Amino acid sequence: MDMLPKLPSMTDDALKTLQSNAERLEREGNPSQRAAAVTLLPAIRATQEARRAAILLATPPKTRAKAKPKAKAAVTPE
Repeated sequence: MDMLPKLPSMTDDALKTLQSNAERLEREGNPSQRAAAVTLLPAIRATQEARRAAILLATPPKTRAKAKPKAKAAVTPE
């Protein structure tokens, strides 16, 4: 089953699980599993990076609050 077309519709958790499994198969799988993992891992990472970038673009930049003016020293009449 080809997983590449399904990557964009997968949830973040499912994508993370798929990445973990692909990394494991890349290390420990048989030759065909290793080949599939090597093909799939760059696409998984690219999908995750695209999602992170979309979140960063959608998040407005934080602005600093203006500093409150310092209170003037009270002058006591003599």
